[in-house]
Amino acid sequence: MSVYQHGRAGVFTYTIPGLTAGSAHTVLLHFAETYFTAAGSREFNVAINGTTVLTNLDVYATVGKDAALLESFNATANTSGQIVIAFTMGAANQPVVMGIEIR
Repeated sequence: MSVYQHGRAGVFTYTIPGLTAGSAHTVLLHFAETYFTAAGSREFNVAINGTTVLTNLDVYATVGKDAALLESFNATANTSGQIVIAFTMGAANQPVVMGIEIR
C-alpha cells in the first residue's frame, strides 16, 4: 500500500541497468490517480524499449481516484542490458507513476 502514497509526475525516462542483454523480464507499473477527480484530466503514454505499451492511459477512468492500477508487460533487455521505460505526454496533462518493478 505504501507504494501508492507518493509518485513521480512529469515527462521522464527510467533506464534500468545491469541486466543480461536479451534476457526476459516482467515489468510491473503501479499507478494511482491521487490528484484529479474526473476522467480525461490526465492521459499519458508509456513505452518500454521504444515500443508503446500504453496510449492515453487514464487511471481515473480505469479505477477511480485513490485506487491502485497495476499494469504488467513482458520485456527483453536491450543489447546494453537495459530496460528503458519512457513516460510521455498524451491527450491531457502529464504522466504519473507510483512504482516500477522489474522481475
